[in-house]
Order: sequence, then structure tokens, then C-alpha cells
Amino acid sequence: MSTRLAFGVLGPVRIWTDEGELGVSAVKLRSLLALLVLRAGTAVPVDELYEVAWEGSPPGRARAALHTAMTRLRHSVGPHAARRLVSSHPGYLLEARAEETDCGRFLRECERGRLALRGGRPAEAAALLEQALGLWRGDFLTDVPGPYLHDHYGRHLGEARLQAVEWSGEAELALGRQERLLPTLRALAAAHPLRERFHGQLMLALYRSGLTAEALEAYRSCRTTVRAELGVEPSPQLRELHQRILHADPTLALTAAAGPTGHSRPRPFPTPAQLPYDLADFTGRSMDVARLHEALDPVAGAAVAVVSGPGGVGKTSLAVHVAHRARHAFPDGQLYLDLRGAGPEPLHPHAVAAQVIRSLGLAPALVPTDEAECYALYRSLLAQRRVLLVLDNARDTAQLRPLLPGGATSSVLVTSRDRLAGLPATERIQLAVLTEPGARELLDRILGPRRAAAEPAATTEVLRACAGLPLALRVAAARLTAHPDWTIATLADRIGGQLRRLDELAVDDLAVRASLGLGYAGLRGTHPEAARALRLLGLWQGADLPLPAAAALLGGPASTAQALLAALTDAHLLEESAPGRYRFHDLVRLYAAERAEAEEPAPSRAAAVQRLVSWYLHAGAAAVDALPPELQTPGDHCPAPHLPEPPPALPGQGAAPEFTGQDEALAWYDTERDNLLSAVQHAWDAGLHRLCWQLPVTLLAFDRLRRTWPQWLTGHELALAAAQALGDQAAESRVLGGLGLAHQVAQRHERAVPALERALLIRRESGDRPAEARALRALAASLRRLGRHEEAHEYSRCHLELVRELGSRAEETVGLTNLACLLQDLGRYEEAVAHLHQALALARASGHRHHEGVVLCRLGDVHNDMRQLVIAEGYLRPALAALRESGDRHTEALALGHLARSLTCSGRHEQAQALLHEALAILTELDAPEAAEIRARLGEHAPSAH
Repeated sequence: MSTRLAFGVLGPVRIWTDEGELGVSAVKLRSLLALLVLRAGTAVPVDELYEVAWEGSPPGRARAALHTAMTRLRHSVGPHAARRLVSSHPGYLLEARAEETDCGRFLRECERGRLALRGGRPAEAAALLEQALGLWRGDFLTDVPGPYLHDHYGRHLGEARLQAVEWSGEAELALGRQERLLPTLRALAAAHPLRERFHGQLMLALYRSGLTAEALEAYRSCRTTVRAELGVEPSPQLRELHQRILHADPTLALTAAAGPTGHSRPRPFPTPAQLPYDLADFTGRSMDVARLHEALDPVAGAAVAVVSGPGGVGKTSLAVHVAHRARHAFPDGQLYLDLRGAGPEPLHPHAVAAQVIRSLGLAPALVPTDEAECYALYRSLLAQRRVLLVLDNARDTAQLRPLLPGGATSSVLVTSRDRLAGLPATERIQLAVLTEPGARELLDRILGPRRAAAEPAATTEVLRACAGLPLALRVAAARLTAHPDWTIATLADRIGGQLRRLDELAVDDLAVRASLGLGYAGLRGTHPEAARALRLLGLWQGADLPLPAAAALLGGPASTAQALLAALTDAHLLEESAPGRYRFHDLVRLYAAERAEAEEPAPSRAAAVQRLVSWYLHAGAAAVDALPPELQTPGDHCPAPHLPEPPPALPGQGAAPEFTGQDEALAWYDTERDNLLSAVQHAWDAGLHRLCWQLPVTLLAFDRLRRTWPQWLTGHELALAAAQALGDQAAESRVLGGLGLAHQVAQRHERAVPALERALLIRRESGDRPAEARALRALAASLRRLGRHEEAHEYSRCHLELVRELGSRAEETVGLTNLACLLQDLGRYEEAVAHLHQALALARASGHRHHEGVVLCRLGDVHNDMRQLVIAEGYLRPALAALRESGDRHTEALALGHLARSLTCSGRHEQAQALLHEALAILTELDAPEAAEIRARLGEHAPSAH
């Protein structure tokens, strides 16, 4: 059985087979196919083919190029159509009958309609002409540029189309359908002011509808236009019709030619009610619903309301829900159109306007092919009605601007992934993901509250994986519905892992990956640089990035990066979490990472990660340099000469921040803390071992100040592995020093000792005596905490001897303080106080406020042990001032605890309780082990685990 084929040019170029519809992607090939379809059954000379394919400027060896193009065309159209494309002197031929092309069928049906009309068979003519005009799927060759085909073939077919519209109107009038025809004729007369036949039909339809005055006014309007534009009077036929209307000529009345009954009045065209189904389980968004409902209130006048947001966030559901609630305010219709803006081929606004015109009751044959005329008719029809247009999934402002009604009665409700900042909107809603309570409520509504309540922990995991995205939540619920044997825990396990989460969040035609893919595909087509930026940003698995860091990752100047980030933000593929900081939604991040892995070459991915980690290293070093010298952990952070060179770039690319002082540096570290650890992890994963150990060691001063021991430990453990992978003992020694200090902060002194002993060994072997001194001091502190007092005392003594020999007053201050702590543990308070006074003198002489604060804190604690409460308080209050000034929040919290002890022992319990609460807040924020002691003093218990 042979395969049926049909070819189309009345709209986009298309081929239809038994298997479906085919298009041709390449413009040149579409142009060639269009010409062959228009000349079907006739050999087309090569010169005309050259004109179409190369616009009159064929390449050298044009015949060979044409042969190549025809070969590609045959490959593009499939085997059945390819056999119809043959070489035939003097060029090429499409072997097809006229009835196998839409243009051939159109002309044939038009001629049959004309003959039926002239033969007195208006019903047959109307049917034939409607069939002919229905073959048009839009403008002639909407996807073929270039003037040749439009000038040589399009004008003829366009005129034939208008002629068919006129014949159709004549047939409809003969059938007595003037009342249904009136809106169409009004629009045609407005769209074609110099086409008198439309004006004549309008006059006759108005007269037959009993609207004589309007019929006469229609003539006066037409006459004014014709005289103004052409300088002549209307045609004799139109003037004669005008006179017959003036004199109520009885022959103008409808005659028996209308049909057997004398008339054929059709049923009225139904009021369009095209809104999709309103979700029965629509949940939340109450504030957004209220704002949109108020905006669409007819009392407020015509509205243009915009709902923007990322794919899958529920824009369409919200718009449809609101439209259903507001439908009674728009009695002339509620129209819904998917503009396909997220896909690669969005609807042209001309096609949208034509669809609206047809939905409002005009025959397809009467829709203008000219864009300007079509938009004018569109606005004219809406100006006469109170209609609500839901334009879903718009691409951009350019697609929407021609579709805004000109009157004050119809309103538009738009959804888009783009912000549509250039659209003159009366209300804007930027839809975000659901909050945790909102997401839980939606899941409860879909699954039923009992099922979710039966597995609270698993439900929480599902909510976390879906990250508040309504589409993801609906997919998750649908999967549970499709698998009644699954528990929620089963689904939580399946979607919990990042590698397969997007695979699992798919069921039937609902899929998170497909939704995200639509937006990405559109971006690749319109803004490939932004699409690449999305891929590179997908390499980053940390928290939100500041603009300079993002610029380093993308590898361009900050101004270029800012433009790309703005494009992604406008497309709702990226969020600006705070001014100048950007982040992905969790599921978008997974998708971006997939696209990076699939499309970005490995060297490009590695270079991007290296640029970003290098930026954080230089920024961290700049922040350390802004701290007072006594806080900079001498020798344990990487001084500037040892930093890698920044990557070559244009001026301004990812420039490291500049800090005016300690407060700015600490604020930067607090903001970037999570990102800094992520950068270390990225460096390790990418095999950037040098950067991997340098970054944690550089930031050691901030770790010591903020006591962020979980991140501190993790970063230094990765750094140690990197240093060992390099075989770099000097680097290993530095990392071990920081790792030992991290274990000390975490009260894991049994782990600190081996790390510090290894660091001490390497430093002694290398002859690095200042580093050896720091290792001795740290070892003494851990041994003291382990109760190994004799060893601790020996290491402290060795440390003091060495630093005095080296002349390091700062290290001597710290060493004296640590030795005093040991003596305090042993109850030798007077000796401890003496050492602390020596340390205090050194700190004040050096101007080291942080060291001064630490020593004062120790003095207060020792005097508390000695029950000298007034003296203790006298040390602790200035200690707090110095510690707050230096930013050491951990020691500040300890000082608050010591001061609370002084106040408690002196009977000032309320003041003491307030200080303990303040200390507990700091220690809890730092996740410090000492928080347990403060809770015990307050009579509280640690919160239970969830």
C-alpha cells in the first residue's frame, strides 16, 4: 500500500505522511521545497532555484552546490517524499498532483465555490469556500524569508484568498446569515478601508438587520476614506447600493435564493469559555490570588496582570484558578492560549491574534493575512467586548506587545518565565517556590493528611528533595499514587540522591527535567552565552555566589558576568538572593550540572573551577591581611608571595574584594563561610591539590576567631589529603598545625595530639623554629586538657625558652597565658596570676588588643577560683570590651560565663542569668562544645534531635 503524501505552503512549509507531519529545519532547503511545491508537476529551471536558494547570488560551481542542496533536502524529507524530488530538464521537479498541495487544493476549491455561487447554489458555495480558506494555516510561507517567493507567488495567492473571502461573504449574505456575519464584516471593512466590496457587504448586512442608519453611516465613512486617499468618489456599484438603501428598495430584501425556507438563520456563535480545568487541590497562594482578583475587577478598568516565575512553580495553575474566579466579570468570553514561549518555537503574535479572532466567532476565511490589519481587527473586536485573555507561557515582551487590547473593557492575564520588565503591567506577581508549610499542605491535599502524617520523617525528606517546587511535589505524589505498594520512605530513598533525583521526578507527561529543559532550550536559541553561563554555574555546588566570584567562574569581566546573570535571573533560572548574590533553586542546580557534564568540555569545566577557587583564595588572603597582626596566625596562613598567580583575564574580572578593616573582613568571612568550604571540596574533587591545601590554611585566622570547628575540621582533613598527595611536607606541616587546633576547639584533644606531634617532627626536621614553637605551644595545651600535666609543663617550658630566644613577644604572651592555665588547673593560683601579669604587660606593650582580652579573661577566671569576685569582675568587663573589639566571639562567650559566675557568687542572679543566655546564644551559633556546660548552669537541657 503506497504512502499518502501532501505538501503545504499556506503557512509554514510542511509535508504530511501517514506517519505524521514533517518540517525542514534549514532555511535554504525550506525555500527550495516551497518553490517546488508551488510549481508541483512542472520542472523548475535551475536559475529560479538559484534565485530562491541564494537570493540571486549563487556560489561558484553553482550547479554542484544546488545538487548538494537537493541531496540534503531529500535526506530531510524522508524516503517517501524524497522519491518525488527528481532531476528533470531544465532543473528539478516535484512529482505531485495539484490536489496533493494545499495551494493547488485551495485554488481548485475556490474555483468550484465561485462556479457554485454563480450557479445560484450559495449553500454549496459557502461550504466549498470555507473548506478552501480553512487550508490556510497562517500567512503564506511564514517560515521562509526572502522576497522572491512572496513577490512572485505570495501576492497572487494572497489576492486569491481575499477574493475567496469576498465570495464567501456574498454566499453567507445570500443564505440570510447577515447577523452572524456583521462582526466579521465590520472588522474586514476596518482592516481593508479601500476594498469597496467589503463595505458594500457590510452596508447590505446592516440594512437587512434593520440597521439602516448604520448602513448609511458605513457608506459615508467609506466615501470619506476613498476621497481622502484616492481623490475620487466610490465606485458606481457602491453609490447605487447607497441610493437603493436610501429609498428602501424592496429588491434588497432577502429572496428565496436563501434556501427552501426563505432564510437560514444559524444558531448564535457560542461565547468562548476556554479556561483549562481548575485544580481541585489548588493550595496556598492566597495573597497572590487576592492581588490578581483585585486587579481583574472591572471597576478598576482594563488590566494587564503578569505572573512570572521559574518553570514548575505553578504559574499556570495560579492564573487558571484566578481566571475561573473572575470569569463572571467577563461575560463575552474567557480565552486561553498557550504561547509556547518556553519552547524553541513560540507562537507568533499574528497567529495568536488570528486564533482570538476565530474564537470570537469570525470565520477563518475572514481573518486578515496582513499583520497590521490582523492586529487592528483583533483590537477592534476586543474593544466591543468584555473578554479575559489568559496568555500562558509567554516568551518575552515582544511577543505580547501587539496582543495588548486597546480598549478599556478586556483584560489580559499573562504567565511567563521571563520577568517581562518592559511590559506595561497593572499588576505583577513574581511567583516563588512554596514555603515548607505550603509544600506540606499541598502534599497533604494530594495524598491525604493521614498518609503523610503516618511517615513524618519520610515526608520531610520528600519535601526537602522537592525544594518547594509544586511540579516536583505533584510528580512525587503521582508516583506514590501510581505505586500503591510504595511507602513514602520508598519514594524518599529514590529521590534522596542527587544523581538520580531528576530521573525519579517524572511520571507520565509530568517531568521536572522536561519543564526545566524547555526553558533551557529557549535560552540556547535566544542567548547562547547565557546558556553557557548556566552550565558553568551548575559546576558550583555551594551556597549563593557574589558577583565577583561568579565573574571568576564564568571567565569574563564583572560587567559581562552581571549581564549574563541578569539574563538568567529574568528567565527565572537563577535567583538574586540578595543584592549582588546569586543562587540556583536546588532542582535547577541539578539540571544545570547535568547540562555542564553533557555539553561543556572537561578542560572548560576544570578551568572554571580553578578560576573560582583561586578567586576565593585571593579574597581570603586579602581578608586575613585586613586583620590586626596578632590575629593573623603568623606562619600558618599562606603569605601573599606563596599564593598562585591569579588567572589572566580582562580588567575587572572577578577582582578580589578590598577590605578597609577587621569588621569588613569578618563580615565577609561570615557571609562566605559555607562557600569557602565548598571551594575546598571543589578543589579536591577537581584534583587541584595545591589550591585545596592553601585555602584552609590561609583562612586559619578566621577559624580561630569564629571557632567554626565542623567546617574547620572538614576543610583541613581535605587539605591534609591534598598535601600528602603532593608529597609536600612543608604544606603537610602547616595543615597539621591547623588540624590540631581544630581538634582542640572541638575538645578532641586525643586526636589533636598525634596531629601536632607529626607537625612538630616535620618542623624540627626542616629547621623551621618559629613553626616548631607554635607546635610546642599547641601540644602543651592539649596535653593539659588530657590531664597529662607533667608533659604539658615540659612542652610549655620548651616553648617559652624557644620564643624568648627568637624574640617573639606575641608568642611569649600566648605561652605565658597557656602556662598560667596549667598552673590554674594545678591550684597554683598565685603563680598563674604572676604569669598572666607578665603576659598582660607584653600584650599592652605590643598594642595587641586581642591578646590583652584573652589574658584579662584568664585573670578573671583565676580570681573567681580564688573567690576574689570584685577583682575578677574588674578584669572581666574590660576583657569583654577587648574581645568584642577583636571579633573573638568564642572567648567573648567564655568571658560572659566567667562574669556570670562572679555575679552569681555575689548574689546578683538575674544579671548572671542574662549573661549566661547571651553566652549560650553565641556558643550555640558556633556549635561549640562549651554550650552544654552553660545549659547545665541555666538548668536547661540540650534540644532533642529531630
